[in-house]
Amino acid sequence: MDYRQTCIKYYGAENERTISATLKLAQLNEKDEKYKADAVSMYEAILSSNKSTAASMFSVAATARRRLAHLYSEMSVTHERAQNLYIDEFEVVRNKNGVSHADALFWLGLLITCFKKRNTQQDNKAASERLQAVSTEILLQESDTSRLYEASKTIAKIYKQQNITEPTANEFLSQLRTHAILGESNVASLKGKTLSRRSFTFIVGFEEGISGGQFSVIMSELMTESILITTYNKQKKSNAPFDVILSTGNRLRVFLKNKGRQDYATIERELFDVFLEKVAGKNSQIDNSAARQFFDIVLAELDKDAHDLNVLRITLEAVTRALNENQFNRGYSLAFLADKYMHHFDGFHSQSKIELAFQICLRLSGRGTRRSGDANIEQKMAQLSGALLHEVLQAARAIRLSLISLPLSDLNLLVGILGQTKNYTDLEVSTHPPQSTCLPPLYPLSETC
Repeated sequence: MDYRQTCIKYYGAENERTISATLKLAQLNEKDEKYKADAVSMYEAILSSNKSTAASMFSVAATARRRLAHLYSEMSVTHERAQNLYIDEFEVVRNKNGVSHADALFWLGLLITCFKKRNTQQDNKAASERLQAVSTEILLQESDTSRLYEASKTIAKIYKQQNITEPTANEFLSQLRTHAILGESNVASLKGKTLSRRSFTFIVGFEEGISGGQFSVIMSELMTESILITTYNKQKKSNAPFDVILSTGNRLRVFLKNKGRQDYATIERELFDVFLEKVAGKNSQIDNSAARQFFDIVLAELDKDAHDLNVLRITLEAVTRALNENQFNRGYSLAFLADKYMHHFDGFHSQSKIELAFQICLRLSGRGTRRSGDANIEQKMAQLSGALLHEVLQAARAIRLSLISLPLSDLNLLVGILGQTKNYTDLEVSTHPPQSTCLPPLYPLSETC
């Protein structure tokens, strides 16, 4: 201290020798808790008084800035001088070495800490916006994958340490993934801009820093997601067949759901809308809850072998349960949807499907279930039963399946439904065997009635 005072006395406060002495004394003072405030004042004095252009003084100033920044952060100093110091130093390094440089991100971290310690709505918003802006600038400008990766890990660390919200780290990550794959998101600084595949390195590194996991696994999952989303959106835009869109969309939905991603619900809503349009059509009599129930049955079975047969079997059980619980409109709706859905998957052209569809016809006709007692409902279900049975008989003829060998009780039920609906053509044909067939007869249908 005496040496510094002597330098001030003989050379003045702005002399290089005095500034160097001040720096050394400040470094000593900051090691003692009692003198840290003095150290701050000395570092601030160095930065305000150092006008020299000598190389040695640039080094002194750089040291003073870094040490002052450390003390500001350690002492929770959040005044405007601290904020401006962080911003100035960030800009200096950014302009010299690029926004993804480790030193630039060091100053960024101190700036975000300064914002968050104030803990006002305005400062929290400023912290979030600054992090997003720097992240997107790195994504758009940095071409070196190593620097992309290191920068992503540093920014992820800042997000975690400072508990950034609006958006959270995971919400921001989701937006980045969406933009990298689809070219659109809610990130304002990315609007109208395209991210190259190199951006995947940043996104994967960011996720690795946020939630852990292995880089190779996360990258593989991101590539898979990219393929699924691209294929799904391409099929939607090209009006691909319903079954193709449903299958691809469901694979995407399951992938996102298994990853714990909330955006799976968006895909599910889109698929449900497509389902209502293609399956339910304009039938206003369909019960909404039944439509959702049938849709859930479809999704649960979609990627399994013989999924359409499974759907028909589960729907038969659901129709039976609904009718026996006096939920007649639900039962009708489930049967209607099952009929329409089968049209997208080869109709009823198999013996197993014919057997199940016939059982649904019986249920709708009140065989083995409760009757509603309402004439309008009874008529509606009888009409659907007759229409479905007509399709079943056509399918049986198409695959040359003999109905004449039905057990007498089932044959009586079949004839009774055809007579009830005045379907005399099918009644006549159904009682005549096909000219030639080697296929086995239907199994007894009445066992499940």
